[in-house]
Amino acid sequence: PVTNPNPSPTRRRGAKVQLPLRPVQERRREEATRGATMLRTLALLALLGLAAPFHRAPVGRRPAATRVNMVFDFFNKVKEGADVLEKNLREVDKNFQKFADGLEKSRKKFLNDLEGIFNNKNGLEENLERLEEVLMMADLGATTTLDIIDDVRTLAKDAPEALDSDGVKSVLRERLLATLEGTTGRALNLQPKGEGPTVIFVLGANGMGKTTTIGKLAQRLRVEGEQKVLLCAGDTFRAAAVDQLETWAERAEVDIEVPPPDYKGGPQPVVAAAVDRALEGEYDILIVDTSGRLANNFDLNEELKDIKKEIVKRVPGAPHETLLVVDDALGCNAVDQASTWNEASTSRKTLTLILNP
Repeated sequence: PVTNPNPSPTRRRGAKVQLPLRPVQERRREEATRGATMLRTLALLALLGLAAPFHRAPVGRRPAATRVNMVFDFFNKVKEGADVLEKNLREVDKNFQKFADGLEKSRKKFLNDLEGIFNNKNGLEENLERLEEVLMMADLGATTTLDIIDDVRTLAKDAPEALDSDGVKSVLRERLLATLEGTTGRALNLQPKGEGPTVIFVLGANGMGKTTTIGKLAQRLRVEGEQKVLLCAGDTFRAAAVDQLETWAERAEVDIEVPPPDYKGGPQPVVAAAVDRALEGEYDILIVDTSGRLANNFDLNEELKDIKKEIVKRVPGAPHETLLVVDDALGCNAVDQASTWNEASTSRKTLTLILNP
């Protein structure tokens, strides 16, 4: 009798057919890949603020209903994140529109005031006084305002027929463009390597951000400029000023000269010691911090002159840079401060404003 070498197993009617199972390692690898993809996606959404942080569940076989719920939860989180993003964008647009509306009101008022100045039968000097008032109320500053008045007076002399609102707007436009083009930044005036330290004098009123500016400037000079930097804690008046500058020196990884413990004197000896150390240690940069002061304080302005004398004794031509730190709330008073301190603190008659917004 002929026998079948590979007989098929008998199967009862209604019995389930068992399909060959994939290796366990392959199944787990696919599940882990899917889980990792979901984790990366949700992590990105969490970083963007579009989904709440979560914990990774153990990889394993879950019931079908659980996996379906996870999918729905995922899309719900995405939808919630999208709603939050859309809400934030609407809020940004709303705030920007408020800002634009405020500027539009100021612009219309300014232009309306200009329209009514020269479209009348008043005399030239009376109209110029009114123009000066409008420009000062627009916070253009005294110097720019006087320049515009002189330009309008020249226009009235050379071309009286052009002295109307359009002519004044043209003069105003040209003067403002010239003023803005002349306010570009410049690089620091650093001494060449081997010619002694560059002394940078930092001034400003209380709360303007002098110490923070010094710390950031020192870090950039050390890293980007590859300069050997020494800080001088010349603010011997404000409590904790020395500790604050020491913290910034540590962050910027630069050296610092501080007054002795329980020091009660003025800043002149501290600055002198810092200059001597900068010369002996062959430092490239010496940044001198000063105590906060107002431009109308005569005694403190005289103190700046004394500090400058101590520096010039040791480094002729120093300080090479004088930085006046101001904030955006100071307005045109920053120009008055610069004018007052330019004579007292600089050697090159050049004082640089640093604006902290």
